[in-house]
Amino acid sequence: MSIMETSIQEVCAYAEDEDNYLLISRHTSIFDLINMFREYECKGKRLEAVLITESGKDSEQLLGIVTIWDLPRAYEMIK
Repeated sequence: MSIMETSIQEVCAYAEDEDNYLLISRHTSIFDLINMFREYECKGKRLEAVLITESGKDSEQLLGIVTIWDLPRAYEMIK
């Protein structure tokens, strides 16, 4: 099986911390995405990654990943 055929569900089974990532739909707004990182920070936690699938389900193929390192670009997009 290739990486392109692997579901998010299969990859997440190996996650060390199940509370450091979120799944979102590809239709989630950039504002909501940024707010997700802020909410984790306010709770004293670190959101490592936001995984994007067609409708936000872990059984779907991964379309993209956003990490904290992508936030400066996200802020540029909303200016």
